[in-house]
Amino acid sequence: MRIMIVDDRNDMRFLAREAVRNRFPDAEITLAEDGDDAMLKTREWNDYDLVITDLQMPGMDGSRLGFEIRELGYKNILVLWTGSVRVEIPNSANFNQIIAKDRLGDYLRSYEEG
Repeated sequence: MRIMIVDDRNDMRFLAREAVRNRFPDAEITLAEDGDDAMLKTREWNDYDLVITDLQMPGMDGSRLGFEIRELGYKNILVLWTGSVRVEIPNSANFNQIIAKDRLGDYLRSYEEG
């Protein structure tokens, strides 16, 4: 399993990585600091089973990243995780799930179950 985690905050990338490792110890995890960094790290988006991205980031934000990678043909699971679940999210139809940051563990459990 390959997973990309995109967040501008180092502490959030670390927490997300640890949550993924706890649930999927054999997963290959790629970390990116924002959407621009994520776009530089791969052009083979369908190699990832799951992409988790923050919404609010400098440069290319999560909403734009979701739009861009869907335009490139990404067909797997795309999750927007945010501390601002009550804001209007442009391009929200590109995401399989929108979750609060404090609910990532619950989401990963449900992802694993099926």
